[in-house]
Amino acid sequence: MPFTFSHRISHFLAYSSVNVANRLTSSHRKPQAIPKGGIVIRANLQSNQANGSGDSDWAKPLMNFASKNFLPLALVGGVALGLANPTLGCLADSYNLSKFSTFGIFAIAGLTLCTEEIGATTEVWPVGLFGLVNYATSSPTSRIHHRDHMSNKDDKKKKKKKKKKKKKKKKKKKKKKKKKKKKKKKKKKKKKKKKKKKKKKKKKKKKKKKKKKKKKKKKKKKKKKKKKMKNDEEEEEE
Repeated sequence: MPFTFSHRISHFLAYSSVNVANRLTSSHRKPQAIPKGGIVIRANLQSNQANGSGDSDWAKPLMNFASKNFLPLALVGGVALGLANPTLGCLADSYNLSKFSTFGIFAIAGLTLCTEEIGATTEVWPVGLFGLVNYATSSPTSRIHHRDHMSNKDDKKKKKKKKKKKKKKKKKKKKKKKKKKKKKKKKKKKKKKKKKKKKKKKKKKKKKKKKKKKKKKKKKKKKKKKKKMKNDEEEEEE
């Protein structure tokens, strides 16, 4: 089975990515002869692209290029979106989409491969894995995303700490207010009790005074009676 597939035009989307990988592996081997059929097909392609008039001349090559390089363009577009808006990467990480994205890429690429191309791609899969791991771990974009993600986590932690501190402060303030209210209530109760005691004492004093006055009056009356009695007795004796 040949290792270079430049002569074959694939109707699937993953043709260009496989072709690049095959070129990487075939660079270390001896060059093999390209069959004549490939040259004829390329000539036919160029003639088809040359045909056309007006604005369709530049649209057809672009469409052909996009259809053949769909997966690489999607990857490049994803990276560009991530650079333009880093929050997308944070959202993907927070919803665990990054774990399934690489698997999805491989699955789509595998489904779009021809049966003959699968044998060639199996020889190149370590290179692809190495590239993905290298990009995911040591590329500047991954570091930027990692820093942004970590900074977002730190910000969230700080916000949580601030909220907790605020809650604690509010609780302390509420407790202090409650204590103050309780103290005020106690003071009021004490004052009321003191007032009541004073009133009772005053009443008692008044009662005592009244009793004393009554006693004095009684004594006076008794004395007067005695005097009268004596006087009466003396008068009788005389």
